Amino acid sequence: MRLSVRHSLMIGMGVLVGLIIVQALVGIGVLETGRQSTRQIVSDAIPSIRLLGEVNLQATRHRLRTARHILNDDPAVKTRIEQQLAEAEAALDRLFADFEALPATPSEIETWRLFRSEWAQYLDLQQQAIRESRRGAKEAATETIERQRDDFLEAVERLRGMIQGQDSYVVHELNGIEQRFDFALIGFVALSAAAFLFALGAWKLFVTRTVVALDQMTTAMREIASGRLNVPVPAPERHDEIGAMAEALCIFRDSLVETAKLRAQQIEMDAANLRLMSEVQEALSVHAARLDAEVAEKTGELADREREIVWRLSRATDRRDTDTGDHIVRMSRVCGIIAEGLGLPDEEARMIEIAAQMHDVGKVGIPDDILFKPGKLTAEERAVMETHVLLGWQILKGSKSPLIQLAADIAYSHHERWDGNGYPNRLAGDAIPLAGRIAALADVFDALVSERPYKKAWPLDEARAFIEANAGEHFDPDCVVAFLARWDEIAAVIDPPPSTTTNASIAA
Repeated sequence: MRLSVRHSLMIGMGVLVGLIIVQALVGIGVLETGRQSTRQIVSDAIPSIRLLGEVNLQATRHRLRTARHILNDDPAVKTRIEQQLAEAEAALDRLFADFEALPATPSEIETWRLFRSEWAQYLDLQQQAIRESRRGAKEAATETIERQRDDFLEAVERLRGMIQGQDSYVVHELNGIEQRFDFALIGFVALSAAAFLFALGAWKLFVTRTVVALDQMTTAMREIASGRLNVPVPAPERHDEIGAMAEALCIFRDSLVETAKLRAQQIEMDAANLRLMSEVQEALSVHAARLDAEVAEKTGELADREREIVWRLSRATDRRDTDTGDHIVRMSRVCGIIAEGLGLPDEEARMIEIAAQMHDVGKVGIPDDILFKPGKLTAEERAVMETHVLLGWQILKGSKSPLIQLAADIAYSHHERWDGNGYPNRLAGDAIPLAGRIAALADVFDALVSERPYKKAWPLDEARAFIEANAGEHFDPDCVVAFLARWDEIAAVIDPPPSTTTNASIAA
């Protein structure tokens, strides 16, 4: 099975995009898991540890203050200590209330219930020791403190156990997050390597194959254009756009061979005429007139054949467009009319008209999904589309033929603007070749009045107004003046009378 350039690139990009999506999904999944674990730590474990630490601190301070109360004999100091004890008990009640909703597992709930029970017993003994201390019974108060010391230490140990459990949970979760990150990193590296290897393979298999074929085609075109007509045309067996271009080049080469034969015949005829002139001096004028007529006829045939050759080469572009070649015919004829309006010699005007037919030959290298897209192109698609001027120039450049050289200039510069905002080189004013300035106006005008998949055709008067309004910005003002001066002829090309045909314009 043979794949076109378009399908090859589509398959490669599809697989590459798939690898990138899988890579992104793996990374997002791991990051989401880490986010949930981090949220759990921040919203549950960390508040639990903080509250348990506060409870432990306040409980320890409460016991120490009770001991100070027993050891102190100053009534004022004892009163202040009792106030501090009351404040500590209130603070502990608030901390207990805040922590009540945090235990989640049955073991945590049971541990907290036991701590509260032991704390309540401890608090009763603390209050008993305070009452004994107020009466001055320090020994009894001390015995009470000693009696409840073990209970207090056991309750505090339970509290510390809960804190250590929360600490262990945090450490475990952080280790899990680290492991998941390592897994994500390994997956990312593996998928990146797979995507890179696939892209490299696609480049070698599809892109390099296409570029090599285009380079070979360009070399063959140069050789044929320079007169070496025995050069083989590469890639005629391909069933894609390059194969279509090879077919057109074969037709072009065969036509040049036929032209060379005709020229050889002309030389033989001239030699015969010279012999006749030396033998029959009296019939010189008659034979000269007849030979002049024959030369004019052959010259006309050669000029028509040269136009046909260019037309057939431009059919490679026609196969990459949607308007069956009408655009090429109309646009080139409008170029000829503008060139005449500028006062150029007839021969130069005809050269511009013929060469303009190859202005979009570079579109053979533009993917179909961009070239035939019915809607507006994205910025990336527009950048690819704009490369057709460089491709056309590369196909046509380097020829010794003035016609092909002129066609290369038009292909490369017909999207430049007078104000310097065009492409590919942002040339401005007279820096743009004259033929390119003429083609730019004719190309835009015919595009406006032509129906395309993404737009309706403009009425002639609206298209004329657009050209006139953009003089000095998009278009050369002198070209616009010539365009308006020859408006009736241009309008007839776009909307010809019923008795005329498209092919008549080609043969003109």
